[in-house]
Amino acid sequence: MGGSRGREAARVDILLPALGLKKRRDSSPGKRFEGDHASLRADPKVLRMLAKYDESRVLFSDFVHKINREGRPKTRILLIAGKAVYVLNPDTLKCGNRIAAERVSCVTLSTLADNFCHVSPPSLPSHSPPSPHHDQADRRRVPHTRPPQLSVDSEDGSGDDLLISCAHKIELATTFVRAARDLYGRSPQLELKDRFVHKFSAAYEREVRFCENGTDGSVSTKLSEPRLRR
Repeated sequence: MGGSRGREAARVDILLPALGLKKRRDSSPGKRFEGDHASLRADPKVLRMLAKYDESRVLFSDFVHKINREGRPKTRILLIAGKAVYVLNPDTLKCGNRIAAERVSCVTLSTLADNFCHVSPPSLPSHSPPSPHHDQADRRRVPHTRPPQLSVDSEDGSGDDLLISCAHKIELATTFVRAARDLYGRSPQLELKDRFVHKFSAAYEREVRFCENGTDGSVSTKLSEPRLRR
């Protein structure tokens, strides 16, 4: 029991600055860091999938709501292993997204009592159509190059960033930051913002805003209409 409490205290210590700034839900203080909430550590399908990426550990798993490109929540399982974040279909356990931990530059939470977490790899160059006035000779001289691969594997058409709602978001963020630090010697930046941009595809983004209701303290999440990435 003492060892378990020690590990939990060590994890929470990573996010002490966030815990001092982020409002907590009434149920949050009593939650324990259990790690594998979706019970995947011994699942043969999951272990075979992880083996393809030379992984074997399930550090964290949970049922989440992933916000898709239409701005709608879809139930998924989020799994954190030693080297990457995986988003799985809950029915088939097939991996739809994989984001390598070394490529994540920022993890964002709001300051309010909500369940959202935003994971951001470095941005790809926006895909803008070529100008009709572009000089044809210059186009022949300059070879077309693809944007660099950023270890973001997607099988369901989602974009660069990952926006999810998770009941264990503090544990999620803590586990991921610690895993990246232990593996690469550095941690992704942790930010607390009530407004940020979600780059949900190579070409489009939307603004995400969190607002607190002054009467009952509830939090509303507002997504703007999609716009071309800047």
